[in-house]
Amino acid sequence: MSGITNNNTPPTANTNRDNNELTQQKSARAVAFYQNNLELADPLQLQINRPQQLGSSSARSALQYARTTQISLTLQQQLATLDPAQFRITTNPNFYPPASATIGASGIFTIVNGNVYIFTGAGTFSISGRAAVIDVLVVGGGGGGGGSWVGGGGGGGGLVYATNVTVQPSSNTVTVGNGGAGGAFQKRGSTGQDSSFLSYTGFGGGGGGADGGSETNGGNGGCGGGRSWAGTTAGTGSQGGNGGGPVSGSPIGGGGGGMGGSATNQVGAPGLANSITGSSVFYSGGGGAGSDTTGAAGGSGGGGRGGNVYESYNSAWNGTANTGGGGGGAAGGTAQPGGNGGSGVVIIRVVST
Repeated sequence: MSGITNNNTPPTANTNRDNNELTQQKSARAVAFYQNNLELADPLQLQINRPQQLGSSSARSALQYARTTQISLTLQQQLATLDPAQFRITTNPNFYPPASATIGASGIFTIVNGNVYIFTGAGTFSISGRAAVIDVLVVGGGGGGGGSWVGGGGGGGGLVYATNVTVQPSSNTVTVGNGGAGGAFQKRGSTGQDSSFLSYTGFGGGGGGADGGSETNGGNGGCGGGRSWAGTTAGTGSQGGNGGGPVSGSPIGGGGGGMGGSATNQVGAPGLANSITGSSVFYSGGGGAGSDTTGAAGGSGGGGRGGNVYESYNSAWNGTANTGGGGGGAAGGTAQPGGNGGSGVVIIRVVST
């Protein structure tokens, strides 16, 4: 019969050419069908609608094309569940994900070494295209030093450090906490504000206790505030060290706690060193206590020195900005406040995109 090839007869060159042309035509139709009906908006989500009838041969061609080219296992599975005569698939033309993630940032920040974002104020850090791997350092604001007569040092801000964190495409808020205000006469220093990014939060440091009145004890925080000369209890640190109390016979307050440990006397406790920026930097040191002689030193990591009566009846130092250092305790007359705590910081290092 015409049009039927004898299986025992080797195909001729013309027959092979005709079969190749027929195969090419079918493939071209299948490709055209796929291009017209499969636009990939999200490679993980296929939107399947059935408002119109499509020929079963075209539908089966599309199914076969999807199978033979292994476009997507999800696509194959979803096509296989449909009536081949009734379906239409719309997807996104960007089927394949980009080769790397795109990083964006806004707000108050600087970039160092091309991949380290240092936020010293509020902002946004975004990732698009695909996931990225980052390291994160979050430091809360330091606590304010206690008010005169001789106040305790403010506690350092709490510090959180996480490495190799995988972040999916998203836009994420960056919050940087301010340092707590130094306490006025007979007032405890204010607690520093929290800093946060993703699920990581560095709590503000506790304020130093004031000498006299009802606020003589150190405040609790990321690191605890030191008690005043008149206080009985130093503040407790939830992420770092506790505040301290005086050990000398001279009127003097206790140092603030730091991320490197608790204060054991009037000196502010040390903070922690971190090299996320490429250089080793100390953060979250405790503030030194005020004294009627010589103000105590603040801890490494931005802790402010305590005031003393021999330098204008105060001179309590503020904690260093963007380190989370605690403020120094006040000393001297009734108008002398404690030092302000240093503001916090959020630092993000992009490891890979």
